[in-house]
Amino acid sequence: RKEISLETPLVIQEEHLDKNFGTLWQKGAGTSMSVRELLSATLRESDNTAYRVLLDQLTAREVNDVYRNLDIAVQEEKDNKGTLYPTVSPKNYSSIFRSLYLSSFVSLEHSNFILEILTQTPFADKIVAGVPPGTLVAHKIGVFSQKNTLEKIFVDCGIIYVPNRSYILCAFVLDTEEQARKHISIISKMAYGYIVRVKGG
Repeated sequence: RKEISLETPLVIQEEHLDKNFGTLWQKGAGTSMSVRELLSATLRESDNTAYRVLLDQLTAREVNDVYRNLDIAVQEEKDNKGTLYPTVSPKNYSSIFRSLYLSSFVSLEHSNFILEILTQTPFADKIVAGVPPGTLVAHKIGVFSQKNTLEKIFVDCGIIYVPNRSYILCAFVLDTEEQARKHISIISKMAYGYIVRVKGG
């Protein structure tokens, strides 16, 4: 709608505070931050509070349009704003990164801005641990709680920038975080080894 810019200040409300992931909640309600700062926190650090502040700027229709345009399956139930609940899978998570890489949903400038932030995450385990040091990786981690259980799915998805052979890898592991780190790093190492070894035809 072109109503906000990267420098627009947004205020954290009580209902935005989320202790599950990230530290922004510690600043408390009433804290003002720019859209740029909030994007950085939610993309780089996976901060849930920043995510909630940004999500609150969108209508249910706008959010649902994103799911439709990126081929993300949704459940029939909706939240109190009318936003559908996505069913996230490795395949449709990878479509988000594909659309950023190809600039097929947002502009080239904004796609590159998002991907650049995602190369600066502090998380050096999972996918990053499976590739040689110095390999550029634009990735996003996540944790999904299984409905009606205490089980969690640990996620890492991103673009690994191998010269002339960039590829996308998304891994979901239902296990402890320690095991997820181990398994995803092994999968990442195997994928990287295959990509750099096999010649294109």
